[in-house]
Amino acid sequence: MQPNLCTTIQLLIAGTLLSAPMIAGAADRFQGPYVGAYLGYVDGQDDGKEYSSGTPNGWTQETTPKGAVYGLLGGYHTRVGGNLVLGMEADFEGRSADDKSPQKDEGVPDPDYPVKTELKEAGSIRAKLGYVLNAGQTLAYATAGYAAANIKRTYYSLPDSASDTSWQHGWTVGAGVEHFVGKQLSMRAEYRYADYGKEDVTAVRALWAGYKERQEYDEHTLRVGVMYHF
Repeated sequence: MQPNLCTTIQLLIAGTLLSAPMIAGAADRFQGPYVGAYLGYVDGQDDGKEYSSGTPNGWTQETTPKGAVYGLLGGYHTRVGGNLVLGMEADFEGRSADDKSPQKDEGVPDPDYPVKTELKEAGSIRAKLGYVLNAGQTLAYATAGYAAANIKRTYYSLPDSASDTSWQHGWTVGAGVEHFVGKQLSMRAEYRYADYGKEDVTAVRALWAGYKERQEYDEHTLRVGVMYHF
């Protein structure tokens, strides 16, 4: 992620708030801006392969960080005729998830060389396509767009260690259901899959000169949230 992605998401959420007075009181519930908060669970898969002079050397690693996510979101819906809804949404979240496991040499785990993956923050900017049901009370939707995650990886050559923290860029796709539980409040449940591609990590050079790890990370997340519609 570029350093300004967090700022971009914050500006989108702020823009949602600033546009509220212009459309407050709109008769259509899934029409206009909204903000919200959510909690969820992430199940990740971080696969690594070690390279020496550009060639795999037989060392691999696999961690499966799992844990909580919690964040804020903002978005805008517009009806496009009939029951169809288009929208844009941005979110930014903190995470509490990690996993540590031994690296493998030609498939054999070596406890002297463990690696740890920690999930720090994540964010996304996505399009939405939905269909209004239940006399306008419920929206079933699909969503897809850009995603980025901040990941810390620590490599050990006991008792020494070296770490690297970086943003990985990728894409996300998912689906959810949102239902109004009050005049301006709705609740949702959402599933998303995200693929953050590959990242060359050079932190291992502090332990082993000339080496690097190529990491590939993807994840599944479940989120539940509450939204306020203006």
